[in-house]
Amino acid sequence: MPVTTTATPLTLRNVRGEYFLALNQQLGASWARMVASLFPTDQPQEQYPWLGASPNLRKWEGERTVRELRSDTITIVNDDYETGIEFRLPDLRRDKTGQMIGRVRDMATRVAMFPERLLTDLLVANGNAYDGVAYFADSHAVGSSGTIDNNIGTGDGTAGGAAPTTAQMSANILTALQRLMSFRDDQGEPLNESARQFALMAPPNLWGPAVAAIQSDFTSASASNPLAELRSVGVQIVPMVNARLTATNTFYMFRTDAGIRPFIVQEEGVMPVELGPDSERAAMTNRAYFGHGWRGGAGYGRFELAVRVATS
Repeated sequence: MPVTTTATPLTLRNVRGEYFLALNQQLGASWARMVASLFPTDQPQEQYPWLGASPNLRKWEGERTVRELRSDTITIVNDDYETGIEFRLPDLRRDKTGQMIGRVRDMATRVAMFPERLLTDLLVANGNAYDGVAYFADSHAVGSSGTIDNNIGTGDGTAGGAAPTTAQMSANILTALQRLMSFRDDQGEPLNESARQFALMAPPNLWGPAVAAIQSDFTSASASNPLAELRSVGVQIVPMVNARLTATNTFYMFRTDAGIRPFIVQEEGVMPVELGPDSERAAMTNRAYFGHGWRGGAGYGRFELAVRVATS
């Protein structure tokens, strides 16, 4: 985005307006909104009860059947984070080139993308999900689900390492989709049978092959690309790059059209802090301050909506 030239001296009102404009623009671009359910919070921590699946229909014979739902709970603790920028009062008056506005916009981008950092930390740490098992694991089981294995490796036929061909990446992605579609809920019913929207998250080196595999009609082996056929029946896969991922042989696939997403982000909201030219701080230091506080947290949601894929 080009830097806007400022014709008049800056004020904190200008700074505030530019900050919130950039913040709203960047919030819409964050992938956190695709893979995480967003909840407001106003307490030190929040609890989320995971109720089991609704019972399946059965032939009505005698009285109606009443089944209790399973209940598992996870707790997400809120933490406080902050950032801010100091301005010399003479610089506020003299800046005509938009340098300070550029810094303010950069700060807004950092704040908007902060949940991405929290979610990436969760991906890499692979802590326990609501069932007490590592989020990506070979041995999940909930009620009558059978084994839910959302940790795909080369033993499952994936290939290509850090530089897969289009054919290899297409096959890897199809393996991930097939695994997601095979999962069953705690009643033993298909859990993702209505899934049509997915997000693929990859480090930079795998993002290019992923984009090519998703968009190409033919693979590098000059064969028809099965992912192109999926597009024709309404399946959508959004390829997302995550530069924070350092494992060059691993990508992730998430279902994004379920009522609850694979992760949770809870936040209290925007909390700007201003110490302007008329503040005691400015009188003592000849500086103004504009900052932002963020209170919230992130946690694991439904592991049944996510798979991790190792390509070597």
